[in-house]
Amino acid sequence: MKKIITIGILGTIIFAAITFLTANLDSRYDGNDEYGFPVTFFIRYGGMEAPPPSAELTKVLYFNLAFDIVICIILAISIFMGCKIFLGKR
Repeated sequence: MKKIITIGILGTIIFAAITFLTANLDSRYDGNDEYGFPVTFFIRYGGMEAPPPSAELTKVLYFNLAFDIVICIILAISIFMGCKIFLGKR
């Protein structure tokens, strides 16, 4: 149970870090905000439009979100097992 909690916390940290470090925040400068790496899972359309849209337009790609989460879980398991092997040999 402790392994699952550790992998879950590590996966969440990896997901948050990768998402915010690779975010494309261009809506303020006539573009769109895009979140997700390696595939984009959330897009907020925006920019300098005249007249401005009455509601924010967003698009959520759930398959891409699931793919990003799986990649982060695989990375978390790899890091956890690598640390376990590396620290176990000492």
